[in-house]
Amino acid sequence: MAYFSGLVRSTLSTVGFGGPAPGFPYHVGEPVADQDDQAIWTLHKGTKREDQSEVSIFVFNSAQHRELLPLAKNAYKRFRTIRHPNFLTFLDGVENADTIYIVTNPVLPLRQHLRDHRDDQLTLWGLYKVAQAAKFLNDDCKLVHGNLRTASVYVTLAGEWRLGGLETLCSPTEPEAIIRTYHGLLPQIQTYAPPEVRDQNWATLDNGSLDAWQLATLIYESYNQPLTSPDDLEQPGRIPVPLVRAYKQLIIPSPTARGRVAQFLTTGTRSNGFFENEFIHTNLFLENMSIKEAEEKAEFFRQLGPHVDSFPISFSVHKVLPELLKTLEFAAGGPQVLQAVLKIGQRLDEDQFVTSITPTLIRLFALPDRALRFCLLEHLGVYVTKIADRTVNDVIYPHIATGFVDAAPAIREQTVKAVLVLAPKLSKSTLQGDVVNALGRAAGDREPGIRTNALICLGKLENHLSNVTHRDLVGPLLVRSLRDPFPHARSAALMAVAATSSRHEAKDLTGRLLPAACSVLLDPEKVVRTQALKTVQNLLAAVDKLASAMPDTAQPKTGTDAGPDRVPSEGSLQEGWSGWAVSSLSRGLTALGTNMTAAPLTPGAAQSTPTTPSLASTAPVDVTEAKPATTRKTIPPTAAVATTTAMKADDGDADVVGDGWGAIDDFTVDDVSNRPSAAAATPGSSHTSDWDTPVTSPRQPLATFGASAAPYQAGPASTSNNGDSVKDDDFFSTGAFLPITTPKTSSLSGIKPASTLQQRREERKLKLQQHREQKLKKGGGLGAKKA
Repeated sequence: MAYFSGLVRSTLSTVGFGGPAPGFPYHVGEPVADQDDQAIWTLHKGTKREDQSEVSIFVFNSAQHRELLPLAKNAYKRFRTIRHPNFLTFLDGVENADTIYIVTNPVLPLRQHLRDHRDDQLTLWGLYKVAQAAKFLNDDCKLVHGNLRTASVYVTLAGEWRLGGLETLCSPTEPEAIIRTYHGLLPQIQTYAPPEVRDQNWATLDNGSLDAWQLATLIYESYNQPLTSPDDLEQPGRIPVPLVRAYKQLIIPSPTARGRVAQFLTTGTRSNGFFENEFIHTNLFLENMSIKEAEEKAEFFRQLGPHVDSFPISFSVHKVLPELLKTLEFAAGGPQVLQAVLKIGQRLDEDQFVTSITPTLIRLFALPDRALRFCLLEHLGVYVTKIADRTVNDVIYPHIATGFVDAAPAIREQTVKAVLVLAPKLSKSTLQGDVVNALGRAAGDREPGIRTNALICLGKLENHLSNVTHRDLVGPLLVRSLRDPFPHARSAALMAVAATSSRHEAKDLTGRLLPAACSVLLDPEKVVRTQALKTVQNLLAAVDKLASAMPDTAQPKTGTDAGPDRVPSEGSLQEGWSGWAVSSLSRGLTALGTNMTAAPLTPGAAQSTPTTPSLASTAPVDVTEAKPATTRKTIPPTAAVATTTAMKADDGDADVVGDGWGAIDDFTVDDVSNRPSAAAATPGSSHTSDWDTPVTSPRQPLATFGASAAPYQAGPASTSNNGDSVKDDDFFSTGAFLPITTPKTSSLSGIKPASTLQQRREERKLKLQQHREQKLKKGGGLGAKKA
């Protein structure tokens, strides 16, 4: 029905004068450059008015070439009736009094193609196609072409040859065959005519000898220069050697001995023939794919991929690609076909890719076929750059995102890897929302390889994510991944930490990332230890850079007046952490050593209230120790602490003057914490210090500071300031403080604080021991037993 409707439309279009009919659905464009002067038609570019698709329009001006009008009319009639894939595809036509129009698919003259785009594979394939068309006419239709030469062959966009020039096509048995009457009117036809035709011997037309000879002229001009004389055919020139023998069979002068087109095809397609190559096999299979078995198709597609790159680009794009896309439309061929499609797609520009391949890829992403999905993800980098960003973000990514939760580990892993390729095409909201969350879930996948790749992706996405995303999502995720049981996952987390170090705030670097990285410096796996060291060095470099930009101090500048709240001088601030500790510690001890009385107490007398030291300044004290006095002072029995062993006397050697450390090895924080604070001793004072906390228990013996220890003397129970005896149960509530003889200066720098709990244990132990000794003395002296 389509044929008859086209025939009726063409017939009805045969109206009007000087141009196509008003209803002609094509626009006639400019003539094609380099027209072949051997053709009676002028080839024009054209477009279809409906969709602007390109066409070719053959125009014959009967007013200028009235003598050739019968040939043009015969060609127009034959084009409408001959339907064969190796002939020009007739789309429409118009015939009026002055002009004949024939519309076909877009083509170019063969002579122009051979000059600009000669390719041996396409040439051999073109000869095969033209020989097939000639065989169809001679053997199947019993017709003779009579004009088979370069001027009658045209080339499609795919580089395939199509036979035209049907001006003399007729049956040789017709009484008034047009070839007998008008053949000689064709331009330069005598150069391509066999000897019998040049001699006007038409008796052998029925055996196809004319078309066989003219096929030889086409072979010659396909590899050599245009013919200037029939004698040129005797020299094969650049015709391929395997083809020469069959070529010579076609130029035998005797028409009865001359080879036929069918014999030429048989010789070329036999085993090891000149038509036996991968390119021709591929074309033949594609043309007959609809009748091939599934096993044959699978084998063909498996072998197609490696050979596609060797095919001419025009042929791959316009011939192979449409056939492959048609196969994918019906979900056939699988990944092998897709790989071939993507290989061809690499050779297309962006517009061609979007027009021909992108719609098919979008449909494939929506299919549940895991093999196709894996292939699409694996080759994502090949084609995603040729697709618009909006299409990737809004259409393709939603399909890809389903792979993060796919049941197949291979799909999940390829989906994670695809993120790096997709990232430049995705919007910021998609990246910092869906993508980061999906990678976070992948970092906890049960497959260690997927976890590792997810962490690597997070590290490589550093430039695509904001600082807030790094702080709130990426940083905590990387710290958690440092505890991953898989060594390479830990190593990947360390690499990601190093890669993203510049995107974190200072407090996150020092408070979270650096401690976490240090925790794996001694990892059982060497690969992790090595990477951890690199990462820590990287983080320290980042910290050093931040620290160098900070001011020397954050404390505000104050006046120079002295007082309890005076800020230490700038010089003391620069002494480091040890200077601060010594300054704070020495305030209470220096005051104690200066103001406490050293006179011995009379046994049995009430203890006097100790004088409270004054804190005149918070500046660090001079820690140079003076030589103690030689006169030994005796601790009264009421203040003595009982011990099971006698305390050793000081050897009298003074510490090195000005060394800042003194007798620190024999001193503990208990010696400092047992002293009353200024606030406790002086009513109304507001100055307090962590090092001046009052303790109400007896002190431990101080056997250093350059003074000799007082000899032990037993005496009555200790008394409080009001003369009451101190009992065991109320010892910690009395606030008693036992003064002892102390040098005025002491070397105290570098004191290390001890535990308050341990201090109180020792104090209670000594107090109980003292109480026991006092009871023994009441019963008969030291060591006496009760009767």
